[in-house]
Amino acid sequence: MDFYHLVDFLEQINHKSNMIDKKNKNFIIKESLKNSSQEICGFIVLKNNNFISIPCKNIATNKKENFMISSIDYLKIKNYSDKILYIYHSHINDNENFSEQDIICSENLCLPIIMYNINKKIFKIYEPININKSYIGRYFQIGKYDCYTLIKDF
Repeated sequence: MDFYHLVDFLEQINHKSNMIDKKNKNFIIKESLKNSSQEICGFIVLKNNNFISIPCKNIATNKKENFMISSIDYLKIKNYSDKILYIYHSHINDNENFSEQDIICSENLCLPIIMYNINKKIFKIYEPININKSYIGRYFQIGKYDCYTLIKDF
């Protein structure tokens, strides 16, 4: 049994109830290409019923392999937004999988994390085990977010 759930982001964006729209996806792509020598990072938040991508400064020591967001940036964005929905970041190498650090970050903050790989032009999303499952904003996926799991979760 898998301890975490990976969803191909391209499949997920086709669902009407998905919270990530094309505008935010394109924003992540543009930011990644603009700063292609290092990983970029930020948050997708809900603010006044709008989904907004907010870039953050990558303060990691090795910006080519990792990303790190300052706790001050995190608190500012948490106070600014109605809700933080996702962490996003890029991979600038051929690695299309989440690193152990990516997974730990997602698990510790209980937030899904989006990864865009510049070279392979793909999005992936990691959903933490301990995520607070909300009734509103779920996308439909058999066995994960369907009628049965909705009843089971609530």
